[in-house]
Amino acid sequence: PGRPGGSLATAVGFQPPSLLPPLAPSPTVLLTHASLLEAHPHTLEVVPAVARSFELAADDASLTLTLRRGLRWSDGAPFTVGDVVFTFVSVLQDEAVVEALNAAGAGLSLPRYTVNVPDEHTVRFAFDGASASRFLSTLASTLLLPAHLLAGAVPDGFATAWGLETAPEAIAGLGPFRLRAVEAAPDDDGQLQLASTTVERNPFYWKVDVNGTPLPYLDEVTVRYLPGQDLNALLLGGELDL
Repeated sequence: PGRPGGSLATAVGFQPPSLLPPLAPSPTVLLTHASLLEAHPHTLEVVPAVARSFELAADDASLTLTLRRGLRWSDGAPFTVGDVVFTFVSVLQDEAVVEALNAAGAGLSLPRYTVNVPDEHTVRFAFDGASASRFLSTLASTLLLPAHLLAGAVPDGFATAWGLETAPEAIAGLGPFRLRAVEAAPDDDGQLQLASTTVERNPFYWKVDVNGTPLPYLDEVTVRYLPGQDLNALLLGGELDL
């Protein structure tokens, strides 16, 4: 296992238009948010994440997930089954929201499903004529959204929520890090462009290593957004670690 501490500087050669997960699966978003399931980093098998376990029905028509207890968003607010319903029903099944997100470049295409909540720690997805097992990869790539911060933006203002001018403390996720700083500047046409973000260890993250040490190990990660620049030169010059 690793040793806690340190920082990492990295960069990518594109600029996301937003800090909203459905619109911008950028490194910053992936570091600060989490999903119900995830791909195991070694085997790529779909495994539990925010969900503690999952079970496919024998007829492959439904999928039941049991949520981890006691989780908190990176701002300290409790995570509940209501956040799952908000993400997968209020956002991803609202035609106006999906249309606005796709118009902004999200490219969403989800199968139709119904969501049932047997109790406060369980959520069940049911499909009519679709395969529940095929939905596993969707759950592994769909980042959960905090209802307590975003419910007021549904439906009309959701696609423009969490823009580049949003204060970091107004954004929360379930990922290993939380947003600490955002740097954005206008380009030659006056359009705001993301320059860099800094994320710090999320004190509410649930994962630990085999010795029980809280993850992540790093104290912070800085991501620079540098389209058109030679990232290899910056790496060799010592400005980047990765």
